Amino acid sequence: MNSKSKSDIKMTKGAVKASPYGWSVGLHIVTKAISAGSYLMPFIAGLFYPGLMEGPIFISGCILAIFFLIVTGILQIIGLDKPSQFASVLIRPKWDSWHTRGAIIVPLFAAGLISVMLTFRSNPSLSNTLQWPTAIMALFTAVYTAFFLAKEGSDFLKNRTIPLRMFLMPFIAASSVLLIISYPMAIVMGSGLWRSFLANVLILCIPANIMLLLIGVYIGHVTETASHTASYIRSGNAKFIFWGLSMLIGNIMPLILLLLLDIPFFIPAALVLVGLVASELLFLRAARRFDNA
Repeated sequence: MNSKSKSDIKMTKGAVKASPYGWSVGLHIVTKAISAGSYLMPFIAGLFYPGLMEGPIFISGCILAIFFLIVTGILQIIGLDKPSQFASVLIRPKWDSWHTRGAIIVPLFAAGLISVMLTFRSNPSLSNTLQWPTAIMALFTAVYTAFFLAKEGSDFLKNRTIPLRMFLMPFIAASSVLLIISYPMAIVMGSGLWRSFLANVLILCIPANIMLLLIGVYIGHVTETASHTASYIRSGNAKFIFWGLSMLIGNIMPLILLLLLDIPFFIPAALVLVGLVASELLFLRAARRFDNA
């Protein structure tokens, strides 16, 4: 398999053009999903259980969202040949590039998070108003990479299930992380209602994720490259990673544990995160393999 030196970006006519295949892309898909979902999960929970919004859970979610947004930014910069090139995305923006659009969307989400936190106690009415556009920016933050992959990546990455998986990912990824940290931070986030809400979100979303993963490797591949990539994932050398890590350990086992066994929620939550990371890295690696063939 060919590899591109420092493949996370390419320089094109003086502008930064991100490559869809670097390992940092796969990780930052997951970290920005965690960031978006860390805000969305308390926000949505508050719509059904207003009491959860009155405590520290919402603010803790915002802080976690900012933390993973910073991690996402670091991963993006790691992929650059020179960190200074990151500024050129804004200085010389290419508005038809989803890389540039993402560089606008993410700071807007960050600004929303900070604004909501600053006004949460001092001006609740304004905070409530700001929460809705911030939720919209959270969804854009989670999903925009799907359109970047479709434009810049191989035929396999143009599959229509990828935007749907990225829309679903904040709810799965953040629920898992929030469940895990609810144990060491039990005083702040250890509410039984909160944990049950997160677990139920996983129970609802995991079957949908399984379905989208299967559709993604079996259906809708109109070119030879895309077909070969999907075959490599489901029945080629990558099949053990796909069926073992991604499907069995990352989806089927956590669902069974959540539904049938009375065990701490952090165990299936950790397995879900393993599956998410394995899926994203595998799909990008397989796409690069056949794009470079």
